[in-house]
Amino acid sequence: MSEIVTSAGSGAVLPLAKAYAASHGFDLAIPACRGSGLGNAIVYTRLVEEWARSRGRPASIVTAPLSPATGVVPGEDPFAIWRHNPYVASIRDASEVDPLGFSAVDEERRSLVQLNHIIENVCFAYGLKPRFLRASLFLSRNEMQWALEVTRHLPRPLVCLHPGGNTQSRPGTPWHSSMWYELLRRLRKEVGFFQIGRTEFGDQDLGLDNPGRTIRQTMALIWSADAVVCFDSSSMNMATAFEVPTVALFDMSRKYEAELRYGTSFVPSIMLRWAYPQNRNVALMENDDGTAALSLVIDALRSRLPASKYR
Repeated sequence: MSEIVTSAGSGAVLPLAKAYAASHGFDLAIPACRGSGLGNAIVYTRLVEEWARSRGRPASIVTAPLSPATGVVPGEDPFAIWRHNPYVASIRDASEVDPLGFSAVDEERRSLVQLNHIIENVCFAYGLKPRFLRASLFLSRNEMQWALEVTRHLPRPLVCLHPGGNTQSRPGTPWHSSMWYELLRRLRKEVGFFQIGRTEFGDQDLGLDNPGRTIRQTMALIWSADAVVCFDSSSMNMATAFEVPTVALFDMSRKYEAELRYGTSFVPSIMLRWAYPQNRNVALMENDDGTAALSLVIDALRSRLPASKYR
């Protein structure tokens, strides 16, 4: 069972979310993190698993449709990250319950006590200690088989690239495009590649197979890969959830800009709060022309990919 943290401070964290859930008859009110990156919502899936395990039953949750800052494709599943989750008994759309009250819940997440990794911070608010430092995502058999089928023509080991996200490198910097192409050039004889992400959302098109359209398809494709290289984005959270070896790029200039909106103390704790220790995390610094980071990425991939006999 999940370990319960007996901290006196946890009870005072996220009072609006707790009151909203209790007053409307739900176990948990989960922020939809509207206008932020999808990863901000994904990390709450670990809370639901830990809560359910600590109580010995699945949770009833109330949340709003996903609306990440990057946008969603037409017809997107509004609760995509919660599907096929055995720890979720039911999902209710907050817009059908109390939309005004839920807006306050969504905003309240910004007051979360930032003690450690974001998953630990979320669980701490409910007196829980996460058993694993990763999100809790699930796929159906059909989704997994679909991903394997659409990538079956590509050589293995197979690396998924995501050159996009809210804090991807800016145009004119090495990791906006040139280093991604250099990565392809250096490793194309050793591995197969495909990419995820949507150009209409600002992601780069590397000219690779890109069969995913929806969030669920993206999740399945990431699951099917032997390794993932991505920016600090929802892809990083998904790959880590599925325990796919991941090389995560943190463009520190972009992260500085993004975190400064919440407060100056958020900036120096970027890596503490968002980097997963089981991944190979690479900080992209302004004084690197990209080649140093590229060497780290290539070394990390070679050390994490399956042996050549599987190619």
